[in-house]
Amino acid sequence: MAGQPRSKVFPAGSDTALSWVPIDPDYDNRDGYDAAFLGARIALPRPDDDRMLAADLLAPLKYQHFSVVMHRKRKLAAFTAANIDGAKKYERSGREPDTWHEDPRAPGVQTMQAFYRKPFQRGHLVMRTDPAWGGKRVAERAEADTFHWTNCSPQHQRLNNPWWLSVETHILKTAQTAKRRVTVFSGPVFGRDPVIRGVKIPLAYWKVIAWKTPGANGALRSLGFLVRQDEVVRPLVRADSRALAVDFPDTPKKVQAYQVLVSALEPMVGLRFGRLAGAKVDAYALARASRPAGAALADIEAFRRLRRLGDLIVE
Repeated sequence: MAGQPRSKVFPAGSDTALSWVPIDPDYDNRDGYDAAFLGARIALPRPDDDRMLAADLLAPLKYQHFSVVMHRKRKLAAFTAANIDGAKKYERSGREPDTWHEDPRAPGVQTMQAFYRKPFQRGHLVMRTDPAWGGKRVAERAEADTFHWTNCSPQHQRLNNPWWLSVETHILKTAQTAKRRVTVFSGPVFGRDPVIRGVKIPLAYWKVIAWKTPGANGALRSLGFLVRQDEVVRPLVRADSRALAVDFPDTPKKVQAYQVLVSALEPMVGLRFGRLAGAKVDAYALARASRPAGAALADIEAFRRLRRLGDLIVE
C-alpha cells in the first residue's frame, strides 16, 4: 500500500526434516529459553492475573533452546518461548512418522493422543525445526523435544495449514537467510471456549516475534500475529452453544489471520510482553505512527487483516 513500509518476502521452499532421535530422558541438560539471547533482555511473558492467573501456570519446563509454560486447568501450554539462531542452521534429510511423548515433569496436565483425530491436528506451538540449530547432538535433541505433548495444541487442519505453518516457516527462513537471531513466543487464546471430546478448544492462536535490526547498534523490533479458527470450530459444536461468544469481529473467511499491535494482543491473551509492546519497538506501531494524516482507517487498526504473508510489516 502507498506510504506503507513493504514487508520483506520470505524465500520459497520448505524446511528439511532432521533425522528422528529418541527423547533424551535427562531433562537437567536442557538450557531452556534464553532471555538474553537477543542482547537485550526479553523476559518471559507475565500473566496479568485478570485474564490469565499466575496460580494456574506451572513453572517453565526447559527444553533445548525453548521453554513451555503449562496451564494446569486447560491442560495445554499457556505459551511457549523459543530462541532461533539463523546462523547455526543444522539439517539432515529423512523423516519418520511423528512420535509424541508425555513429559514426566507435568503429570496430569497434558492433552494427549486420545483427543487428536480429524479435524484437529497436533499443532506444534514451537515449530519442530525452530530450535534445531547448533551442533548435531544439541540440534537433534532440540527437534525431538518439540514432540512433547506439552508443545502440542488442537489446531483445525484449515488453521494449521496453511496459515500457522506458513508463518512459522516464514519466520525460520528469514532468520536463516539473514543469519539473524529471533525470539518467538506462541500460544492459544483462552476464553469461553467450546468443549469437544472433553477438551476446551482455543478459538485463536497468537505469536509475538522479536529481533534486532541489522548493524552494530541494531534496534529491537517486535511483531504480533493472530490467527482465528472460531468459524471452522463453530459447526462442530451444538447449534445452541453459547461458548462461542468471544470478542472477535466478524470475518469474511473461515480462517483469518491478522497482524496485531502487541499492546492490543496483551488484554486478549492475558499476558504482558514488556518492552515488546512498546510503540517504539512494535514494527506495526511504528508503521502506524508514520502514516500520513487522513490515512484509511482500515490501514491503521490495531488488528490488520492479512491476505498474504507479504502483507506483514516487519521493518
